[in-house]
Amino acid sequence: MAEGAAPVWFIDANILAGAARRQVLLALAGAGLIRVRWSEQVLAETGHAHARIIDAKPGRRDGAGEAAQLVTALDAACPEAMTDDAAMAAITVDAKLPDRGDAHIIQGALASQAPLIVTENLRDFPAKILTPMGLSAQSADRSYEAVCKADPQSAREALTAAAGRMRIDPARFAGAMRRAGLKRSAGFFAG
Repeated sequence: MAEGAAPVWFIDANILAGAARRQVLLALAGAGLIRVRWSEQVLAETGHAHARIIDAKPGRRDGAGEAAQLVTALDAACPEAMTDDAAMAAITVDAKLPDRGDAHIIQGALASQAPLIVTENLRDFPAKILTPMGLSAQSADRSYEAVCKADPQSAREALTAAAGRMRIDPARFAGAMRRAGLKRSAGFFAG
């Protein structure tokens, strides 16, 4: 894919908190197939959600500590992803959103010139509100599938490398993707 041609996505915290969705996202970004953007608030929400996930599992793990490590790792993996807080604050979202607390996602997408919001909370981002702003929202699975179809070879290589980093074989990684609701993109990956 030509430099600069990779689509720009603004990522909601619900994509980053779970391991499979996050690993696929980072693999595709690392391969240069997408450019990701997020904000300080998105990373804070990711940390809180990740801590809840860890704390709900049996055993004596430190949810808050692991969440802090995750946020640091995300920032290090994609340092260009952070959207400028001042640019976001300069944008006013007057639209009546289903969840007013999601206005920061729209501000981040607009400030980072990311026409696509990748989220699992599609009902919170209705097309009738986003379209006039030049934005759209799509699930992780639909978004990943589109990238896989656009450059199948590079996507398979990226996902295979992600499986290797997780120390699991591609078939198990595809299974983890399916369990995370990434059925379309897992089907592509599994062949």
